Amino acid sequence: MPADLSRWVMQSYDPDSECIVVQGRGEIPVTAESVHHTLGLRNSGEDVFYGWDSEAISFINSRYGFENGSAPEITTVYNMIGKMVRRADDDFMRAWLIVVVSTFMCPTTSLHVSP
Repeated sequence: MPADLSRWVMQSYDPDSECIVVQGRGEIPVTAESVHHTLGLRNSGEDVFYGWDSEAISFINSRYGFENGSAPEITTVYNMIGKMVRRADDDFMRAWLIVVVSTFMCPTTSLHVSP
């Protein structure tokens, strides 16, 4: 993820409101409920699942046309977002959050997004 984008996310996040504040445009909530709604992740207070969720992986792979069996590189998802000109739908938000989570919130040493 470009350093400028990382810096922008860090500077724009307001922990008190749990939102990314976009000056002159509004706020993007980053709460358990908004993540649940956008990514379809569980939000019921259950234990965190640390195994492979093949259903969730299949959903993302089929939704974005990724080949099954391998996670796409972060740059692949990043470039896909760049082609979503003037979109603000759930597909855009999911892709954007995949990059943010894989590079900013829960980074690993891999160049691929984490399932």
